[in-house]
Amino acid sequence: MTVPATPQEPSPFVRRLRAGERLPLPADSVTGRETFPFEGELRVKPLQPPVLPEPARLGEDGPEECPTCRKPVTEALWSDDHWRLDAVGTESRLPAVVMLQPRDHYDLTDLPAQGG
Repeated sequence: MTVPATPQEPSPFVRRLRAGERLPLPADSVTGRETFPFEGELRVKPLQPPVLPEPARLGEDGPEECPTCRKPVTEALWSDDHWRLDAVGTESRLPAVVMLQPRDHYDLTDLPAQGG
């Protein structure tokens, strides 16, 4: 996997974001729907400015630092050469909460369209 250069300055897109400002929720947002499960004041946290260079993501420093890579594949609910399906947590009112994860590390730019 080729690792892109780490940017030292925010991209033009990030520079346009309103970091540090509290953004209002539109009146017609999901919070106004009858099915929205919360009541009372709901505020969106201010967008934080980017940290550059970005800190390493979980597992980016190698498989020995990745909790998913360190878990034996025998603990997965299902796996093949490219994917593993794991249960998430133990406390849930749902019948099951699972996460499908690739067995190799990818970024969106190098994620293969098909396994392998």
